[in-house]
Amino acid sequence: MPRLAWIAVVGGAASLFFVSPALAGSLGHLRTYDTGGFVFGTGIADFDRDGKTDLIVANDRADEGDHLSFLRGRGDGTFRKPRVIRDGRGPEGIVVARLNRDRLPDFAVADYDASAVSIFLNRGDGKFKLARKLDGGPGNWLLEAADMDDDGRLDLVSGNYDSEGTDVVSVFLGKGGGKFEARHDYASTTPITAMALGKLDDDAYMDVVTVDESGQMFSLLGDGDGGFLDEEPPYKFTLSTVGRQAVLGRFTAGDTLDVAVPLYSSDEVAVVPGFGNGFFGPPSISDAGDGANGIAGGDFDRDGDLDIAAGAFNDEGVRMLFGPGTGTFDCSHPAPGSAGTQTIEVGRLDGDKRLDVVAGTDTGIDVFLGQPFTC
Repeated sequence: MPRLAWIAVVGGAASLFFVSPALAGSLGHLRTYDTGGFVFGTGIADFDRDGKTDLIVANDRADEGDHLSFLRGRGDGTFRKPRVIRDGRGPEGIVVARLNRDRLPDFAVADYDASAVSIFLNRGDGKFKLARKLDGGPGNWLLEAADMDDDGRLDLVSGNYDSEGTDVVSVFLGKGGGKFEARHDYASTTPITAMALGKLDDDAYMDVVTVDESGQMFSLLGDGDGGFLDEEPPYKFTLSTVGRQAVLGRFTAGDTLDVAVPLYSSDEVAVVPGFGNGFFGPPSISDAGDGANGIAGGDFDRDGDLDIAAGAFNDEGVRMLFGPGTGTFDCSHPAPGSAGTQTIEVGRLDGDKRLDVVAGTDTGIDVFLGQPFTC
């Protein structure tokens, strides 16, 4: 019996084709935005308090000028013309969070060229104040936010590509008001290409997973004080070159977190099942797009099981992977895009209950809106 699912429709021209069972997997262009750079980071939130989802995009491309772009949402999955925010030092990873005492979403950016982290506080009208710059780890380009020391204040965690091994992960403990302590560095496998935060064992503290470009994965278990235990349980596998991003979620049956990563050179996605103690089991492999790069998880078909949106750098688009909750995916559909995909983010962009996808590309972003099809 065909399974009803939801897939994203990619942007380009302003026409939309409805999908029927006879046209399963057919896609029409909706909207593409040229933001003037390689997009390695995207933030999704209602930044200007108008009830419509907006975007912050990091553009790292020196020949066209490094900068950020703010795209104000119209509420229907389309966005107004990008407005430039100055940040000329290789902006890459973005994390959206409430970094000070108000209720507005702020954001922080990992500036790769400067090995710095820029803190932007929201003024509430679609404008942002560069509040401070933090001295970051060497070549920091991945960025996440979580309460690492269990004090009720958000902290920042960066992944550093140019590390020599002892400073792969940096933690900036939050002091409140958008202020942070100087970074503390920790060792992991290197050079790091993907990082994810979550609770990997049975305590209440946040942990970190890093993956290097050769496919080696390493877990850092939090100690509750913002650092990590001395005896980190490593799990290593070598499959093929790993693309950008990793995502944690319950992709297999059970209550523990698993890790999903794109495998660039083998055009696959690996789901690595977690045991709940910082260790992981053998990965399950599923076919993905050509040059798998960028990944996000979500229940796109609304069946209660996590699915995957995987970027396809060489195919220039996104491939949606649907499965029964076993860590493997028995149905996949491509969503053609405009350029090579670097990163994937998920949110609700048009006011309905379906998850939508934003793909960062070599030239800007492709916006994919959830639409029904049969699998």
